[in-house]
Amino acid sequence: RYLLHRAFVERHGWFVEGLTNVGESWNSSSPASFFAEHMGDEAHGIFERRLGERGLSLHETAVFAATLESLVHEETLERLHSTHHVLGLDAKEDSATEREAEEVIDTYMLMFVLGLNHSSVSRDTVLGALRQMDVIYPNWHQVQKWVREVRKKVVSANPE
Repeated sequence: RYLLHRAFVERHGWFVEGLTNVGESWNSSSPASFFAEHMGDEAHGIFERRLGERGLSLHETAVFAATLESLVHEETLERLHSTHHVLGLDAKEDSATEREAEEVIDTYMLMFVLGLNHSSVSRDTVLGALRQMDVIYPNWHQVQKWVREVRKKVVSANPE
């Protein structure tokens, strides 16, 4: 658990349920529980048995980490596509203007911060929340500033 915990924190800043230590002891929830939700009971069972029997080998740990990273990447893309859809920008995913890109980023972060279900949220719900974000989430402007700084660094590091 510690190896995976350190890898995810250092690479991505992720604190994965079941991998974090709480106080002085390691969390008793299983890191394999993630697979039950996203890949079904069979994948969950395989990892759970391995963890319970003898732990994971280095190879199995690498497979576990790569699988988790892949699932998170897929979910992130799904959320991003949903954000474009909610905003009516499906056709502009590859050719958005600067203003549209910022609108997508703000909406994505709004849905994340408020815990909105990206697959069922309506445009009206999102637009209503955007109008009230200063009240709903007082640090909203700091979130927007931070995400724009991150975007600027990523875009300037990867010019296309």
